[in-house]
Amino acid sequence: MHDKIDRYYKDIRSIEWRTARDAHQHVLDVNAERRRHDDATADYVDLNNTRKWEHERDMRLFNYETQVRAYEKSHELGQKGFDLNAKVGDLSLRAQARVSYERKMKLQFEMQASQIKYQMNAFKMQEEKAGLQRKQGASHAKHMIASVESLSKLIQKQGKVIGRGQSGRSALKESEAIEAEYGRLESARFDLITREKEDYQAKMFGQNYALSALGMGRHYQKEAEALTYESIVDAHDKSVEQILLQKEVADLKTESQLMLPPRLAPMPPRPEAAPRTTILDPPGPTKMPKPPKGDEEHGWHYRGGSMGGGSVAQQQGFNVGSAMMTGGSMIAAAGTGAAAMGMTATAAVLGPIGIGIAVVGFLGSVFDLW
Repeated sequence: MHDKIDRYYKDIRSIEWRTARDAHQHVLDVNAERRRHDDATADYVDLNNTRKWEHERDMRLFNYETQVRAYEKSHELGQKGFDLNAKVGDLSLRAQARVSYERKMKLQFEMQASQIKYQMNAFKMQEEKAGLQRKQGASHAKHMIASVESLSKLIQKQGKVIGRGQSGRSALKESEAIEAEYGRLESARFDLITREKEDYQAKMFGQNYALSALGMGRHYQKEAEALTYESIVDAHDKSVEQILLQKEVADLKTESQLMLPPRLAPMPPRPEAAPRTTILDPPGPTKMPKPPKGDEEHGWHYRGGSMGGGSVAQQQGFNVGSAMMTGGSMIAAAGTGAAAMGMTATAAVLGPIGIGIAVVGFLGSVFDLW
């Protein structure tokens, strides 16, 4: 009877030992696979981070070189813009100088034409005055000659009267008649000379007034020409100032389109290595001691030994659970220990059938951890 019990508990011990050893080996294999997987994942992350860092480093240099080329191109185009603005400004200044020169030349021609016209009109008026003076002088000379001729005829007539030797009243009357005729002729001649002189003076006054008006008109015309010349010069200066201002605005616009000198961006930090997961392997299983032989009282110890063996399996299950302390590992360890205790209790009550059920339950609790 005792031999059967001893064989029974020996088989139980062997099953529990193999089960604990297999479970421990399974945990070791799983941990090794997890380490390999975690190392491969970390290596992939490190490689990907390194490639990303190298790409950022290359893009940093590429962007800097692109900015340098764009900066040089912008300054090249800016210099062409400045040159073009200078050419446009020079052409505008030359065109404005040409316009101002043409206006000045036109004004000069108009001034010369006005001067020539003034001189011609003045000469014409002077000639008319001279003609009036000559006409008046001729008329005055004609009247003087006529007066002398009348006086000569008077003297001749009186000489004839005296030469006849007549005396008395008839001779006196004849002499008075001759003198009266001479007086009438001289009076008529004097009246004619007076009217001619008045006409001459009126015409000379008109000629002098026309000359004065012509001179005054020429004076005002010269003032207008001077003001026109000043206006042309002032308009030229303002146009030149406006052209220079437009050139300055165009230069500022061109300068505003120039790029600032590029700057090399700071070097991106080298990526740190991805952290590795630390996975601890559980300690190896401990084989439970053999139960002592004895009477029925020792049989109780056998059952106690089985319970002791269950405690060992419980300890092994706890060790298996503690090796997987990542995320809720304490909960898994507690569940594994509870499964081991349940297996020992079942084996003690149900015998060999209970042992199989307990082993299956224990293995299921171990695999539930993964």
